[in-house]
Amino acid sequence: MMKKIIIPTITALLLTSNANAFDDNKEGFMLGLGIGASSIKTSITGDDSRDTGFATSLKLGYGLNEQLSIYLSSQGDNYKYDGKGKSVNTSLFGIGMDYYFDKNSPYYVTAMLGQGTVNELKKSKNQTGYGFLVGAGYELSQHISLEASYMKVNTDDKLNADTDAIRFTINYTWY
Repeated sequence: MMKKIIIPTITALLLTSNANAFDDNKEGFMLGLGIGASSIKTSITGDDSRDTGFATSLKLGYGLNEQLSIYLSSQGDNYKYDGKGKSVNTSLFGIGMDYYFDKNSPYYVTAMLGQGTVNELKKSKNQTGYGFLVGAGYELSQHISLEASYMKVNTDDKLNADTDAIRFTINYTWY
């Protein structure tokens, strides 16, 4: 069912980017998608684990000028906790920004603050707390960038989960 929705949506976005007022200028509406890998250190109720996983990134916002964009963002990491087959998803949803050092520079910094969630998928344990992300990126070509970031999510409830993730993503941004 999801494939019937996702594939046509992505195809439509790719084929109609010019028709949707994406004018290759960083000012105005922006939509970014990214995938990559992450290295995660997780502590759940005092039990520590280091794992690798799949990283995702979604940004929807507005470029105020050629150097500064603000957006709503969802960042996620999916991994097997401690190699024991426990599927865990760590996510961060909030407000973020990208700042290019110069309007013609390919280098930028990124930051984000928001609500963090740690979800143990098999047990449907969903715990929330706070989180942040900081990172740096390099625009390989117009619309395509590589990004390295550090994401921290902490919950203060029953699960008492604390995650630290080093993330590497490749992103495509429509602007």
